[in-house]
Amino acid sequence: MWNIQTLDYYVEQKLSGKQLPTKLDKNDDPNQMGGDVVISKEGRVIWVYKSKSPTDRPSVKQLQCVLEYSIHDDSHLNFDIT
Repeated sequence: MWNIQTLDYYVEQKLSGKQLPTKLDKNDDPNQMGGDVVISKEGRVIWVYKSKSPTDRPSVKQLQCVLEYSIHDDSHLNFDIT
């Protein structure tokens, strides 16, 4: 979780005058890893993106591809929820 990219991000935030989140901040927890999940209209999990750092998120293009593919056939989408 705490790697050089994460530390660099928080240093940049601090240097730009932004207040850093704390563990008790209801909007952000710097000690918690994030991720993104796409859920079908039937309530099935069809795609999971596990963040490698607190700022790691899938690109808009990745999300668009997953969503477009899931409209046609979500039975072959692979995901890992462990």
